[in-house]
Amino acid sequence: MFLYTNQTKIGRGYFTEKELLKGFQKMQQILKDEDVYIDGMYYCPHNSSCDCQKPNIGLLLKATEEHDLCLKDCFLIGDTGSTDMIAAERANMKKILVRTGWGESSLTKYRNLWIETAPDYIAENLLDAVCWIEENF
Repeated sequence: MFLYTNQTKIGRGYFTEKELLKGFQKMQQILKDEDVYIDGMYYCPHNSSCDCQKPNIGLLLKATEEHDLCLKDCFLIGDTGSTDMIAAERANMKKILVRTGWGESSLTKYRNLWIETAPDYIAENLLDAVCWIEENF
């Protein structure tokens, strides 16, 4: 499992990459205590459009090269249709939108921004997404 995230606040000076990595390490420890393991994090720190910023797939391609992944066999679980779901579509991944975070507004207020992309599943939360994957794949 990998995290894949835009962190434009780094590029805008709100926090540093060192602070992001410290938070990631803390999250890894909390999840490890629950026997959940994150193999790595891919993030875009830039504050303008680039190849690595979602919905572009530069970071996904980097992950495939570094970990010998086949994207068509991978899932992207996210809460933002206009970045997460479009990136998954471009990378030919399975798409799961969670209603938490920005998910509900992605489905309603901002649906027009990604109208041509349909999630494979809409989950109530991350646990629901994981259960759906386990039941269906």
